[in-house]
Amino acid sequence: MGSSTFYTAVVALLFAVTPALAAPPLAVGDSPKPVPSPAGVGSPKAPTMPTGTVVRVSSGEIVPENVRATSVLYLAATLEEARIFEVVDRIVDAFQSGLLPIGSKESRERLEAYSKARPDRVAKETRNELGRFAIDVVRHEFDPQVTDTTKQMEAYGALVQAVADSVDQFTRDNTTENEDRDSLGDRIPEEKWKVAAALARSLNGNGYGAASFAATKLEQQIRNMVAILNDPAIREAYGARSQWALVEKLGGKPAAEAERLQRRAEAGARLIGALADNAELLDAPKKRGELARRLASAAPHAKAWLAVKPPRKASNPAPKLVRPLCLDDKRSFIPCTVTKR
Repeated sequence: MGSSTFYTAVVALLFAVTPALAAPPLAVGDSPKPVPSPAGVGSPKAPTMPTGTVVRVSSGEIVPENVRATSVLYLAATLEEARIFEVVDRIVDAFQSGLLPIGSKESRERLEAYSKARPDRVAKETRNELGRFAIDVVRHEFDPQVTDTTKQMEAYGALVQAVADSVDQFTRDNTTENEDRDSLGDRIPEEKWKVAAALARSLNGNGYGAASFAATKLEQQIRNMVAILNDPAIREAYGARSQWALVEKLGGKPAAEAERLQRRAEAGARLIGALADNAELLDAPKKRGELARRLASAAPHAKAWLAVKPPRKASNPAPKLVRPLCLDDKRSFIPCTVTKR
């Protein structure tokens, strides 16, 4: 589903607030353009997803693209919690009803384009189903074990930080190029490495079936939502100085809380991306040194994710069942039937 850097690169872009990214200028007669990608990162077309209701899986298998897709699903679930989807829908509905006078032709076209694309987007019910792993304690059809993704992410984030510290110390202790590169892996107990593999398998179970197809559609929708929230004419119409002030005004979510959720979402998506990029090394004990060096680069995201406290959950929540989704012959999302091979 595109390059291995696609999903992780896009999260850095989504909440950029520079005018060039927030509201691309339009020439006369042009249609609104989505927020552009960073240099060298394209927006691939939605993958060809065959219709059907059966998913065949191998027990214990980690598919990097499945894990990678969950970075966007994780981001979308957190933005849902911040009420971003709800706020943008309210803006578009107000505009369509004639209750939001907008003088800018560019802004009007942006809102019109978003409205016209609504039938092709992932419905809220499907978004909630796909993103349940990010906000709930769940049981997955691929694995009967109850999973708390937040706790798994915390353990993984702590591992990434510890790995980064070990890499720094190892570099200071070994100044020649002849050192055994994999001896670095010995500095982290094998039991600790299992944390990363466990999280990858949990996320992997949420990326089967039509999840990657939905992730591509959601990625484009999020780009366009951010463009709307950052549109100066739209913000001015509501008397909001920032996208977060607009979210607070229309969604009731305090600006500081919404921004906090966004920071956590971005850092979490990047951490998941790093996990996907290195999936082939998670079950390779002899390559711990290489894995350590790769994961060390994700340390800033681990620090950012751990620094933002998650929302409080109800005590002892009942685990919910997460099932993969497939596409029927009308390209609608439906629960899959899982068969193991």
